[in-house]
Amino acid sequence: MITPHPNHLLSSNVAHAWRADELYLKVKGNPKYLFALMDDQTRFWIAQQVADTKCRSDVRSLLRNAKRID
Repeated sequence: MITPHPNHLLSSNVAHAWRADELYLKVKGNPKYLFALMDDQTRFWIAQQVADTKCRSDVRSLLRNAKRID
């Protein structure tokens, strides 16, 4: 749904404290969740994930992507 950003353009200078946010929205009548991780100090957008549910398995890829940047 959301294409990944090229890694060579990202700055990996992020702090060790991150903030997570979730947003519930409807896309063409279908419920979706947008999960996002941001650096606490710079508000740098570290990773995002769109999921159909709020299950743990839906968020695991978000955390894997964030670890690659850190």
